[in-house]
Formats: sequence, structure tokens, C-alpha cells
Amino acid sequence: KVDSDAGAIDFNLDEDARGRVEVRGMTPGGSPSEWKLDALDVGPRGSLSVESGGRVEVAGPLRIGREGADPDCFTGRACVDILDGQVQATGGVVVGDGGGGELLIGPDGVLAAGGELAIAPDHATALVRIDGPSRDESVFTDLAVGTGEEAYGVLYLSSGAALDQPGRSRLGGPEGSRGSLSLIGDPDDPEATRVHAFEGDAFDSFVGDGSAAPPGEFVPFTGSIDLERARLELSGPSHGL
Repeated sequence: KVDSDAGAIDFNLDEDARGRVEVRGMTPGGSPSEWKLDALDVGPRGSLSVESGGRVEVAGPLRIGREGADPDCFTGRACVDILDGQVQATGGVVVGDGGGGELLIGPDGVLAAGGELAIAPDHATALVRIDGPSRDESVFTDLAVGTGEEAYGVLYLSSGAALDQPGRSRLGGPEGSRGSLSLIGDPDDPEATRVHAFEGDAFDSFVGDGSAAPPGEFVPFTGSIDLERARLELSGPSHGL
């Protein structure tokens, strides 16, 4: 177990240097290997892996790909991997914070954010991929995908991945940006891959000036939803979709 005020992976490194942190496994007493900190920044040449029961708890924000260009992580790895481990970020998660970022939640991995999951805010390109089957649903209070200026964000769920989203969801933003939600299910279990959005306005899409589209109107050039053997549940009283 390690406690930190704040953490930064890949900042002020030499040109060819890379930074990597692994949190994995269980202690002899059966407790998870654990890293607790107030805030965590992962730069475009940094990588965090949480595996085999490991746990990372961030009291503030988790920012992935901060202040960088395209992500330059280890070959075949996302900038942050959560594979059979758990990450809790009370202050929300930003993927592509002023640059490029990637987040992979693999089978049995869980990410819980007390705030918003923001995928590609202003001037960013970012991908979040959730590959199932999910042991537990990943949960975010609010969801924003490609909502900033010159932003391109993708949220991709496959093979039994599950996402519980109780707050407001936004896909796409001003003209020149794009947000995409793709759900690709398992032919043997098409109900398993799902996003459950509830409590109020479930999905908003945006027109060119960034204002919310009227209820029932969807603008595909700024936001798009693709479903293949998967399920999108909208349980709120009204939806901007």
C-alpha cells in the first residue's frame, strides 16, 4: 500500500524516456495492492496498469494524456489499463486533457468516477474502450464524449461490457468536433453489452453553435451511436435523442 499527495507519470522526462507504474496482485493477507493519492496525471509517454486485483484510489481527478500530443504508450497498451483491477476517481476522469489519451478497461476491470467521464474535451483526441465481460458495471456520474472545440472522442464497448450512467450524457459538440458511442455485442449474449442511462436527460446531441438540440432531434455529424447486438437503455423522463 502506498499513499501519495499527488502523482504524475511522464512529466519532465528526457526525449526517449518512458514512465510506467504497475499496481497488481494481492498481499499475503488477501488485501489488494493499493495506491491512494489525491490526484493523478498520466502524460502521453506514461503508462499505468492496474491488474490481478490491484486497486488505485484517487480522491481528486484522474487526467490521462495531459498536455501532450498523440499518446506514445508501450506497444499494444493503452495509457491506462485496468485489467481485473479497480480504479476509483472521486474527482472524475479526463481522457485526452489537452492532448491525446487512451483508456482500456479489460475483462473484470472496473472504473468508478464520482464525477464526469470526459473523453476528448477541447483540442483533444481520445479513446475509451471497455472490453467485457464486466464483473461489475463501471459507473460515471456524467458522460461527455467529444464535446470540446476540435475534439474527437470515442467510447467503445464490446463483448459483454457494461456501463451504468446515472447523470447527463453528451455526444459531440461544436462544429468540427465529434463524439461517438459504439456498442458491439457478443452474438451468444446480445443483452450483455449495454449502457444504462437514467435520471433525467439521458442523451443530448449538439448543433454547430454548441447549444443543445431540441428533444427528439439528433444531429449525426457531431454525435453518433452505433449498436450491434447490444443494448442502450434510456430510463429518464425525457431524452435529447
